[in-house]
Amino acid sequence: MDFSNFDSRKGAERASKLHLRHPSTGNPLYNEDETPCVVLVVGTESRKVQDAIRQMRRNKVQTPTGKKNAKPAEDNRTMSEVHAELAETAAPLIVGFEGIYRGDEPLTDSEDDKLWFLNLQTINGKGDDGQLSFLEQVLAHSGDRDNYLGNGSAD
Repeated sequence: MDFSNFDSRKGAERASKLHLRHPSTGNPLYNEDETPCVVLVVGTESRKVQDAIRQMRRNKVQTPTGKKNAKPAEDNRTMSEVHAELAETAAPLIVGFEGIYRGDEPLTDSEDDKLWFLNLQTINGKGDDGQLSFLEQVLAHSGDRDNYLGNGSAD
């Protein structure tokens, strides 16, 4: 048996297509011409993603003077603040968009477009009802190993 097919770390480096769902109804989203609204997402097990998250954490630990914080601040964050932090973490997971527009312009893989997209709704705890924000959909897709397994042996 070729176990390279179980290399989800390597497979996670390749983008998988996430067909977006309406954040309230859960219905798949399509353009007027019936093309699906798709986000190209790499997996959380990707080494590049892990490096990007590690660097973000290092940057957050540094104070303006460059000294490391000795003790984390008490967690009194609002839901919006938690969402903003999750959006920062999720942005490196997105490597492109298909059929998704900001007005008349197609979204690009720019940091600005990614954060704009991820912040169109906030997390609200209604995921059990199928009401997943775009951010929650990206995170769930990226963390689902099934979207990346079997891609490890391809070069």
